[in-house]
Amino acid sequence: MCGPPTLAAIPDLSNTAPALLWLGVAAGFVSGSIPFAYLLGRLRGVDLRKVGSGNVGATNLARSAGLPIGILGFLLDAAKGAAPALGSRYAGGDAGAQILAAGAAVLGHCYSPFLRFRGGKGVATMAGALAFLSPWVCAALVAVWGVSVAALRNVGIASSITALSALGLGGGILVVRSAAADVALALLLIGLSLLVILRHRGNLRRYFAKRAEEGR
Repeated sequence: MCGPPTLAAIPDLSNTAPALLWLGVAAGFVSGSIPFAYLLGRLRGVDLRKVGSGNVGATNLARSAGLPIGILGFLLDAAKGAAPALGSRYAGGDAGAQILAAGAAVLGHCYSPFLRFRGGKGVATMAGALAFLSPWVCAALVAVWGVSVAALRNVGIASSITALSALGLGGGILVVRSAAADVALALLLIGLSLLVILRHRGNLRRYFAKRAEEGR
């Protein structure tokens, strides 16, 4: 049986200069802040803030402007999570620096200064970050998301279930692993999972209210 996923593919350089560390965080936040889905919607004459769920993410883009452009929006949002970590790696950043850069990108996506600190819900950008940092973790969570969507037919709730799974996985890694890279990955999973759940609180309220109404 395989052990918990690790960041073995990431070189642990163990000593990232503070200037490089904070440059990576700043670059990650700025790149994450670019609202690709919103911009793609505007190219189609759609303001995502005023249609559908009002969210400026790929799911609302797909619903409002079509699946192909929604997929493009998802890929661009995912790239925002991977690119800062990749840049940090090639600049000589260690595992912690790469993870901080990726985490900042997700934060920027959720609270974009270009949209008055509104943004998406972080799922696609988190997926991109994990696809680069730990592909096995990403694959496991994508599987959870796929099963949840198939069972519930609700993307928002499926994303919340996936975030809860990532939260549990992060806690499990903290318990059984002690390598610095694994601990950094676990903390990233926990932090981003809580952020994604927070961003989906409206979806959760509506879902459970609907279920309560149906049960009457």
